[in-house]
Amino acid sequence: MKLAAVLAGIVSVLCFAAPLQAGFIYKMQSSGSKKSKAPDNVSEMKIEGLKLRMDQTEGKAQTTMIFDGDTDQMYVVDHKKKNYFVFDEEMIEGIAAQMSEAMKQMEEALANVPAGQREMVEKMMKQRLGSIGGSQTRGEPEVNDLGRTETVAEISCEWKEISRGGQTGMRGCFADWKDLPGGEDLLAVSNDMRDFISSLIDALSSASGFSNVIGSIIQTPMNDMAIADGFPLVSETFKRGKVAHTARFLEASEAVFSEDDFRPPAGYKRQDIVPEAGGKGR
Repeated sequence: MKLAAVLAGIVSVLCFAAPLQAGFIYKMQSSGSKKSKAPDNVSEMKIEGLKLRMDQTEGKAQTTMIFDGDTDQMYVVDHKKKNYFVFDEEMIEGIAAQMSEAMKQMEEALANVPAGQREMVEKMMKQRLGSIGGSQTRGEPEVNDLGRTETVAEISCEWKEISRGGQTGMRGCFADWKDLPGGEDLLAVSNDMRDFISSLIDALSSASGFSNVIGSIIQTPMNDMAIADGFPLVSETFKRGKVAHTARFLEASEAVFSEDDFRPPAGYKRQDIVPEAGGKGR
């Protein structure tokens, strides 16, 4: 543990040129649409340096997402099943290789199909992929200042709306990063995580050519926060013109974490998304 503390101190000095400081815990209350009748839940987000952990409970499901910017790894933990997935360079290279091989096999199969039928199959595939991406792939994002402010948990924020192709995707009250306790640290780890996810998407899209579809599903929520240049203390996410999810910031507090806080729990089993890349579950 002493060695871990020394290494953490070195990382802190290199990244922030400041003495080691405590991390922060953020609490958010969120809910689904009225139609879904999903119960409200309180989620927690913990940050320390370039490490981030998000714990969320929805009904009986309890999940944790952990990002470690020091090692460029992301963990997705399922507490009910007591297992987890690891997203890293090795895993994504395995997926990209499998996708490339699948695309190659499909092209070889289509080469033996009559021209008319081949065009029909290719058209059906494009339509199917377009439906997966949905409206989020249409147009560049636009930010509209709604001209009103609010105070949430004693922090001032400004309401903004983000739309694509004339359709509202998100509406939120964004606080300046410096006004949020630990906000500058949160901004740093958020940017690092966004770059990490972008690199994974680039690897996948280069193998599949489906960058718009993949990007719209994974990147949009994170990009919205970056585009609005602030942290949403209140947010409303839209789907087909209606509010599908809401979240509200409750509080932030300082905390001291151990390395175990940013790792999957001991005894949980690793699940490999790509068996050939990672071998058997560990």
